[in-house]
Amino acid sequence: MELFQDRLDMVGVPVGIFLAIVGLGNLAGQPWQYSAGGAPVMILQIIGSLAAIAIGLGLIYLVHFVDA
Repeated sequence: MELFQDRLDMVGVPVGIFLAIVGLGNLAGQPWQYSAGGAPVMILQIIGSLAAIAIGLGLIYLVHFVDA
């Protein structure tokens, strides 16, 4: 079995990993403690970070594990 099934696999997996790492880094860095927007901004930043992680993992799953 090949490591990469097609050319898009070689692009999609690193992009998905990058998105997941950016989302985790954003949560770990706690950027909401430096913003002046209050609770609504904090909630949106947390949701955005979790969405980036979900999109990255979903992209990895779609590109690498789902056979078309």
